[in-house]
Parts: sequence; C-alpha cells; structure tokens
Amino acid sequence: MSSKLILAPAASGKTYHCIEQVRSTIHVAPLSEVWVVLPDSHQATAFRQRLAKQGGAMGARIGTFADLHGEILALAGTSIPVAPDSVVHRLALAAIDATADKGQLKHYASIQRQPGLALALTRLVAELKRARIEPATFQNAVQGRGQRLEELAQLYNEYQDYLIRLEWADVDGLFSAFAALPTAGASCNAAEHLPGTLHLAC
Repeated sequence: MSSKLILAPAASGKTYHCIEQVRSTIHVAPLSEVWVVLPDSHQATAFRQRLAKQGGAMGARIGTFADLHGEILALAGTSIPVAPDSVVHRLALAAIDATADKGQLKHYASIQRQPGLALALTRLVAELKRARIEPATFQNAVQGRGQRLEELAQLYNEYQDYLIRLEWADVDGLFSAFAALPTAGASCNAAEHLPGTLHLAC
C-alpha cells in the first residue's frame, strides 16, 4: 500500500481530508475496518468526535501509536501489560525514593517529596523512550556533565528497573517492545493482518 504525506499549514483542512478519506473508504467497503493513528489520546478523542459528527465513526478504529503497537504485538504473540498513568506515577515516586536511599540524590534532595519531581521524571522518561534512548545510553551520555543530569539518568535507570521486575511496559515503552520483535518481517507480517484497508497517521 502506498503512502501519502500531506503537508499544509495549521487549520488548512488536513484533518477534514483524513475524515473524508475514512468516510469514503467505509462507504465503498462497509465491512472494512479503518485505523486512524494520532500522537496522543486527546487528539484521538477530538478526531473521534469530529468523525462521529460527520457520520463516519462506525468501522473506524481511532487510537494512538501505542494502541497500534500493542495490537501488532498481540498479533505477533507478544503480550505485555501496560502500566496505567497512576502506576507510572507511583513507580516514579519509588525510583526517587530508591535513589535517595542509595545516597545518590543530592541535587534534587530538597524537592524529593514535591509532586513536581515525579511528574518531571515521567515526562523526561516518556520523551527519552519516544526517542528510543535507553537508560544505559542516557547514563553514558551525561556522565561527567554535572550532578543534575547524572541524577536524572540514575532516576531513569531505577524507574526502568521497576518496570522490568514487574514485567510491564509503560505506553512509550511499547515501541521498544515492538522494535525488538525477532525480525522486521515478523512485525510487518503482523501488521498485514490488521483489519482494514486504510491506515492513516494524522
């Protein structure tokens, strides 16, 4: 299936075009299932609402890249529990406490109990994982570049260790699991079995 990249300024009709593509595909093949993939759950919800208002939601699956990765992993026979946001937050708190207990939290010691530190850590981890930067890679990159960065690397490492021990993944870690499938062919073959004839990334 060929791909088409649509580039245009904001509010110029890109979303409308995607909605019309979904509606057209379902009209021609009513039993087909269409995937629409968006960057986050908020945009997915907004797209779903717009599509429903224009009468094209039936048969369309609206989700995020994490949803798509999870679907492909399941089709490939690899099932990984995904930690909800509440668990991710608690793991971030546990990573902060574990780092402090080891005497490795100096720069951030004064704000250890502040909720903002855990929130900042989860956002940093999400950004690093989306860039496919593993804890060891980040740790090596920041070594010798100051206590602040070195402590963040240690916190990332502690957080990931908790996930590994639980045999869970966070949403942004699903892509690493997807990329780690035995061969690229395995992931592509699994993707081919996704229902539908149209796959849109908006």
